[in-house]
Amino acid sequence: MKETKRTWNFYSAWNWQQEIDDLNAQSDAGWQLMHGGLFGSRFKYQPHVRYRYQLDFPGKIDEMPRYLEIFREQGWEFVNKTVNGWYYFRKPYDPSADALEYEINTDRTSLDAMAGRWVKLGTVFSVIMGIMLLLYAVMLVLHPTLMMASLLLAMLPMFIMMVRGIVLIRREDKKRTIRHDGKWIGACVLAFAVFYAGFVLLAANRVNTYWQRNGEDMDAVSAQLSEETVWATVDIRYPDFYYLSLDVKADAPVTVTLTDENMEPVHVFTGEVKKEEDVRLWLKKGEYQVHLSDFAGGAQQVGFELD
Repeated sequence: MKETKRTWNFYSAWNWQQEIDDLNAQSDAGWQLMHGGLFGSRFKYQPHVRYRYQLDFPGKIDEMPRYLEIFREQGWEFVNKTVNGWYYFRKPYDPSADALEYEINTDRTSLDAMAGRWVKLGTVFSVIMGIMLLLYAVMLVLHPTLMMASLLLAMLPMFIMMVRGIVLIRREDKKRTIRHDGKWIGACVLAFAVFYAGFVLLAANRVNTYWQRNGEDMDAVSAQLSEETVWATVDIRYPDFYYLSLDVKADAPVTVTLTDENMEPVHVFTGEVKKEEDVRLWLKKGEYQVHLSDFAGGAQQVGFELD
């Protein structure tokens, strides 16, 4: 039998009592905590002792030695601290002792104070995420793309999870274990991972290209669209809204045409001087061509951007 083991669990800040209950159950089974962590803990098999565990979230500590000394004076042994500010303590368990011997926040005021410290931190993150969600929503309305929709959907479950946590940690019965909390959080994290992966994949495959054509004495070009009038090709890898910007300055009218794989026009511009910005186009997957045609010749400056 192995003398050490690792468990993988994620406990929310508002459900710390569940982690305490699980640590106590591990101790009763002979497994004593070596190091508690954000996503998992390490244990050592020591069946001859039993402990009761507690967690504290003190916030900023001005005098760490004195903080730990207060716990030692009450019989608590410091185990470790996590990167997100939780401190693990344990005390040898005596079944005949009063249950209050194994509590560190024995009154309502101290329990509310500990919860309040996390609420402040959670509120800051919630406000930041709320502002980001609002900005993403506005951008999605003004400039809709699947990429932006994926990012919004990735952030939304994390925001809901954080707000839910603030509500739960402020409940009257703070020490009550929240059933199925891990599954609920797991679903939120999974949704975030799926939609964010979608955002990354869409961003990596989205076209973002710019071409510019300048000349003082350009040859005349036929008005008939053909392979000879093709200026550039665009590979659209997935259907979505795309945005076209065009800047034309020429001595004579010139026609700029975006065509699909069947040579069907998707967008057409004709003129000598013209500037178009963020023209919304729904483009299907496929190869598109940009044609310059129907030009009598002379100076020409054309800028074409698609993203």
